[in-house]
Amino acid sequence: MQTFETRALPDRIDDLIRAAESGGLSIVMRAERPIFVAVPFDDALLGEGIRVALAKRLFDQDGGPSSDAFRPDRPGEILPISLGRDSR
Repeated sequence: MQTFETRALPDRIDDLIRAAESGGLSIVMRAERPIFVAVPFDDALLGEGIRVALAKRLFDQDGGPSSDAFRPDRPGEILPISLGRDSR
């Protein structure tokens, strides 16, 4: 998962697009606070909806259990995530 500061975003928009094209999530930050998450628009998003697709991606990218273990029939469970600092 990559993070982008809003001030650097105009110069790094190609990096944000490449991350989405490769299936990666990105967090856009302002003054070290998350503003939004960029989620790739793909078949998983269309078929499962934003909540399930985002949860599965966070599980897979955070090194946790496989997204196959995700149980959408158990809403309300809190999923641990970390906001990495991969900004350049």
